[in-house]
Amino acid sequence: SYSLKINVADNDFDPYICLWSDGPDQCGGLTNNVPGGLIDNFGCYLNFTPNGVGFYAAALTVEDFIVLPTNISSADYLSQVPIQFVFDVYDSPDPCYTGPIYIGDLEPDICIYLPVGVTVTTRVRFQVQCTNATVDSVISVNPAGLLASPVVQDSFDPTIFAFLANFTSTAPQVGQNLFCFAAVDSIGNQGDSACLRFTVASQTSSLQPLYIRNATRYPMGTVTKTTSVWTIFTAPDVYVRPTFETYIRFKQASDNTDFYVLNVVTQLDSVLFLSDRIVINSTVVWTPGGYFYIYFDAGVLVDARLCSKDSMPISDPNFWPFNVPYESTTTSTSTTSTTSASSTTTARTVNIIV
Repeated sequence: SYSLKINVADNDFDPYICLWSDGPDQCGGLTNNVPGGLIDNFGCYLNFTPNGVGFYAAALTVEDFIVLPTNISSADYLSQVPIQFVFDVYDSPDPCYTGPIYIGDLEPDICIYLPVGVTVTTRVRFQVQCTNATVDSVISVNPAGLLASPVVQDSFDPTIFAFLANFTSTAPQVGQNLFCFAAVDSIGNQGDSACLRFTVASQTSSLQPLYIRNATRYPMGTVTKTTSVWTIFTAPDVYVRPTFETYIRFKQASDNTDFYVLNVVTQLDSVLFLSDRIVINSTVVWTPGGYFYIYFDAGVLVDARLCSKDSMPISDPNFWPFNVPYESTTTSTSTTSTTSASSTTTARTVNIIV
């Protein structure tokens, strides 16, 4: 028996379901041709048991929604995307038929957040499961801008093989970009696929709900240099403190560098998650004449590993800006006058006539 994960990503994080395609209308008459095939509609897994060698065609449809339906027959979908593929079932002469497994470096299906125009590099590793087997090839579906290095064998563990993936993000890729891969060993066994989700964020097009609805926050604009309490209203959403390290940053607008940083996970008294708001307490004196803005890292509001709209960063300098006025200075000058008395002695000559 096999359980095949249908790898799906919705670019703007809408929920989705997977279901069999309607043969006459959606896939040229192809109906379910997978023996005993069952679909986990909400988890998007295809479970089946081949009953003989040969080729088996599968036709599925993915539908996305504003709100995930309870009934898979719902017609309220936003869009439908067809997926077709073919299984090649064969008799293996080798007693080992387990394909290579993905072992990291990153967790499968994790979101990797990055801004537009940035390159990230990650290592993809597989471990062969059959004695004396090697990784012969890697099958992958790559987003635009991804380059992969050749697969190399680990010098310390001959069962491990790895390659590097370099992804450079562009403006049209805001949202999720799925990178999926599976290794094939030298026997011909194909391992299960795994995916990484490169999630691109733009300063002015964040999908984060608080940013989209322009949530109330204060203070903004001109503040004093000792301002220390900052509040953003989150209702009707309720956010809880994340467990995966992430930061709220007070940045200098002049060069976008960090002026003051708070660890949301560990600084419990500095970042308060309340039922309808988040309160930030700062303990810094702001530079007079300075311009600043508040920046939310990915994962401040919802764990970044969950790949949701709420996990997206808020990085727009115009979302929560503030400035501190110059301090006026007064200079006083005192003058001391001194008056002195002086006497003048004039020498006189007296002539005496005798």
